[in-house]
Amino acid sequence: MTNELLEAIFDTVDALIVVLDRDGCIVRFNRSCENVSGYGFDDVRGEAIWDRLLLPEEADDVRAVFRKLQSGKFPNVYENYWLTKDGNRRLISWSNTCLTDDGGAVEHVIGTGIDITDQREAEDERQRLLAEQNLILDHASLGIFFGKDRNIVKCNRRFEEIFGYGPGELLDKSTETLYFSRDDFEKTGELAGSKIERGEVYKSELQLRKKDGEAVRVYTTARACNPSRLEEGIIVDVLDINDLKRAEEGLTRASRVLRALSACNKALVRASKEEQLLADICRVIVEEGDYRFAWVGFAERDAGKTVRPVAYSGYEAGYLDTARITWADEPRGRGPVGTAIREGRAVAASNIEVDDGFEPWRTEATKRGYGSEIALPLSAEGQVFGSLNVYSAHRDVFDDDEGRMLTELADDLAFGIRALRDAKAKRQAELHRLRLERKRQETLLQTISAIARTVEARDPYTSGHEQRVASLADAIAAEMGYSEERREGIRVAGILHDIGKLQVPMDILNRPDRLSEIEHKLVETHAEVGYEILRGIEFPWPLADIVRQHHERLDGSGYPRGLKEEDILPEARILAVADVVESMASHRPYRPALGVDAALVELLQDRGTRFDAEIVDACVNLFKNKGYVFP
Repeated sequence: MTNELLEAIFDTVDALIVVLDRDGCIVRFNRSCENVSGYGFDDVRGEAIWDRLLLPEEADDVRAVFRKLQSGKFPNVYENYWLTKDGNRRLISWSNTCLTDDGGAVEHVIGTGIDITDQREAEDERQRLLAEQNLILDHASLGIFFGKDRNIVKCNRRFEEIFGYGPGELLDKSTETLYFSRDDFEKTGELAGSKIERGEVYKSELQLRKKDGEAVRVYTTARACNPSRLEEGIIVDVLDINDLKRAEEGLTRASRVLRALSACNKALVRASKEEQLLADICRVIVEEGDYRFAWVGFAERDAGKTVRPVAYSGYEAGYLDTARITWADEPRGRGPVGTAIREGRAVAASNIEVDDGFEPWRTEATKRGYGSEIALPLSAEGQVFGSLNVYSAHRDVFDDDEGRMLTELADDLAFGIRALRDAKAKRQAELHRLRLERKRQETLLQTISAIARTVEARDPYTSGHEQRVASLADAIAAEMGYSEERREGIRVAGILHDIGKLQVPMDILNRPDRLSEIEHKLVETHAEVGYEILRGIEFPWPLADIVRQHHERLDGSGYPRGLKEEDILPEARILAVADVVESMASHRPYRPALGVDAALVELLQDRGTRFDAEIVDACVNLFKNKGYVFP
């Protein structure tokens, strides 16, 4: 009965049990051994274990271990691989026991083993994932931290840099450390927690606190950790958007001022009367430049050196009646207007509430919502005769770039006034206008480059995309015999074609997986948004319409308006082909690069249906026969 019980146990336990004689030959081999190895007991009976079941490269080591076991000089736990009948390998952890004869010599070795192959592979995979995670953390441009119970359990160096902490200083600290108030901390935690518990991603733009107490604006994305890859908790991406916010605000202001410059140029060309010109310029500054108030004052040569208002637009509400501004060297002449006239230079009050020189007008100005002002001298033949004065509802608006563009506007206005006063200067005025127009185009192109760099900064996965699309579109236009002037417009359109992505959230642009239908629709709005940004700026080419139409297709399957065939501008058709080729040939966060050849195959498949046949042929010829490569 005892032997039968032992046999039953021997063959039913999950553990592998093998009995070896003093020469290492197999004398017993249970069912678990058969299941793991694929061999029956009769297949291996009497064979040395290292001849049939061990990897050749491990056989000598196992023999040495066996000899040490027999001498009692080796631990009884050991791991080695078994080579299975089907050619696979399984890792076994052995616990060994020696049986001795009456003389104390080892007669048999009993090995009890557990197949740990899957367990070891899982642990190796975990270690690989942890190494991969650490590599990503070390090289990520985003700040990243893992949190549990609202504590920071792990973070990368970029996260520490954003908040001004040294290595390891934030570990195990509460995220409340990064907030200015407990109320903000609790409110954000409640909002984030409810979303994350529902399996959703929590996105927010926050103003948080650096170690030195300074504020930093960040965009955060928080989600639950995947338990199969990481420990439970949340993972949060943090992007420092201070610089980006400043750049976007600067670009918005630059676009606004450029629209005003363009409209003022038209007013100068149309002007036949000085009074109408001054009124038009003030109106354009307020309406196109989105300023609160603008006025022009002439410097009188009377005893009090008064500044006489001659035109204004915007929210004035009696301000000029109370201002009593002079350009004399006394308190009411030391503000921006008087100083600009007296010294012949642009003068700004960046914060009317605290600027010392603005004290005589502060009460009335703040009542009307003026936050800052710039005064720009108007001069003729080296003599200042007045000042163009612009007020914003915001503080710290008139930086170097905006001040420079408004100074150009004031110079244009001064020249227009002189031209109207002197009929003999009409021809000179026309030549000057042409020079100004050329200078304006140079300013526009500089601004375009700045805008394009900002768009690319928001989407690092497509860095250089706009420049490459512009280059290919220009090459296609040249291949088709377009003039240099028309090609210049196509190049500029290529640089600007994705400007509308400024209003697409960055986490969608940088998403490493496929977008949902709603997110796709949001990305598709960039064509219409680009049109809205550009349509108010005067260009020598129809850039706004080209940008709006670069995703339209001949068969009407494109967006945003589903235009067909001749309703689509030729320049937009060229841009569409160049955009598709560059996008397919380049890497994207959700897929590797497909290559130029794959892009050309798709173009040829849709030649004449979705894409213009002549443009497709020109593009294919560039790559196949003329050796074109992306810069």
